[in-house]
Amino acid sequence: MTAQRVVALTAVVAALISACVSLESVETTRPAIGPKSDLWPWLEAPGVRVTAHARHARVASQLVGPGLIVPLPIIPIPVRNDEPGRHFWIDVGIDPEGEDFTLDVRRVRLHLPNRTALAPSVFVGPVMFDLYQNHCGPYREPERMPAVIAMTELVCVSLRFDAAPPPTDVKFSLTLDGLTNRGEPVAPLPIPFEQRRFRRLLWEP
Repeated sequence: MTAQRVVALTAVVAALISACVSLESVETTRPAIGPKSDLWPWLEAPGVRVTAHARHARVASQLVGPGLIVPLPIIPIPVRNDEPGRHFWIDVGIDPEGEDFTLDVRRVRLHLPNRTALAPSVFVGPVMFDLYQNHCGPYREPERMPAVIAMTELVCVSLRFDAAPPPTDVKFSLTLDGLTNRGEPVAPLPIPFEQRRFRRLLWEP
């Protein structure tokens, strides 16, 4: 083995040893539609399918440890989440079969416990739907309401509601109303949400 290779290998080993690995337990929600075995559920309706992603995930616990070849996150550390804001963002993915679908965003409603149904106050989109992350793609500046959106392919719309994001163990739902196909109204589509927990491993040099 040449001296250059020895130096390179030493640098790699040193980076692995000095790195930090954390294991996070995350609480969030996902649509309570379709089989629970689905990686991400979609609600099927005549000529269209829809899904939604609520942006209120929180880290419930975190372990850290040395970044060895086999990560060993063993030390618990305090978790700090940002305080809930005054707005609750939900991304809605819509996948129409034809090219004659529209959505009147003003008619979408958020249902939170002990509150009247809320209409969105601001929206962003339509933009690309990120199938890997299951939410809207590149950020765009909010548009002015009201708006009727024409859709010819899979799109995503971010909706902002003027309410603090609820805890992940609180049941809430979204009613996707305002869809039309060739000018004919599509029956309102209810999307209830349920709590979801998962773990993720993060590596930092």
